[in-house]
Amino acid sequence: MTDERLHRAAVALERSVAELDVQRRLEELGRRHRRRRLTSLAMALVVSTAVLGGAVAAVRRGRGPEPAAGPTAAPPARVVATLPLPGTPVAVAVGAGGVWVVAADRNQVVRLDPGTGRVVATVPLPVGPAQLALAPDALWVLSPPDNSVSRIDPATGRVVATVPVGREASGLALAAGSVWVSSALDDEVIRIDAATNRVAATIPTGRAPGALAVAGGSVWVALPERGGLGRVDPAGNRLTVVRVPRCCVGGLAGGEGALWAANAWDGTLVRLDPRSGRVLARTALPLAAAQHPWQVAAGDGAVWVTSASDRLGVARVLWRVGPATGRLAGSMTLGPASSRRIPDAVATGDGTLWVASGDGGAVLRLAPRP
Repeated sequence: MTDERLHRAAVALERSVAELDVQRRLEELGRRHRRRRLTSLAMALVVSTAVLGGAVAAVRRGRGPEPAAGPTAAPPARVVATLPLPGTPVAVAVGAGGVWVVAADRNQVVRLDPGTGRVVATVPLPVGPAQLALAPDALWVLSPPDNSVSRIDPATGRVVATVPVGREASGLALAAGSVWVSSALDDEVIRIDAATNRVAATIPTGRAPGALAVAGGSVWVALPERGGLGRVDPAGNRLTVVRVPRCCVGGLAGGEGALWAANAWDGTLVRLDPRSGRVLARTALPLAAAQHPWQVAAGDGAVWVTSASDRLGVARVLWRVGPATGRLAGSMTLGPASSRRIPDAVATGDGTLWVASGDGGAVLRLAPRP
């Protein structure tokens, strides 16, 4: 093979990686490894150098063909308003008198009035904001490309601190007077003291930690390459690995008396004991072959899951699951996946559901049905 042909092959390989072809890459990994390995992907945002949700782990499903996902006879929620946003919305949180949305390609957080849906403030941030977590007195925003977390005073809308964190940060959570960040490249969870805005501890996790959530007095971190989850005791910063078969690739959430995992690995929502991590139930979510459960929010008597897909035109799906029964209570489509392939983020508060639709370039306000 000539040098020119080698160069062309290298360029083609780089392009194939950049296109985020999840299934093809996973099939290649399956042939090369006996045990299904997880790969880091950036699931979207080809805007500046922003990384959506940090490094995203993906796996090849072992199940057969799935039924196509579509709206149920009674959709679980009604879209009340579609609110255009300056920028691409990729994360949303509700509280402190507002709805807070990360506009990744504008490098800012946008504050919406929860009553009118109007933009009332914007806050400039370091490059590539991707996630946010809200406390009564602070809004924390994770910017993976900048390897930092920014603290915003909700009352003034000003950044009051910026804290360096690990590389390829992929998870963000608040607990025990601290901010917790997972670093997929440094294989650790970083604990920031919210009183001093300084790193108080780093906790080794093993390979590629992912999403974070708080439940049962512990901080939980997705560790699919170690066979499930990690439970961090805030009292001693100790991590215990909890084996959860075929889990946990996707978002985590605590609420409604459980720890929840939107599991792209097998297309389910996994309900876990918030103290032990024991699997209590798995709810199969009806989906098409190219759809993956990705983000999850629990509150106001329901658990909500949104989908991700690497294929154009595939329906973006919103599922509702009853937390007490673990049964699917309905699903609805939110439109087709566009060329940006950005998973919808979801948050709930005060009886309203909010979806940050990066593909749609808007924030959806939905009223859950009784």
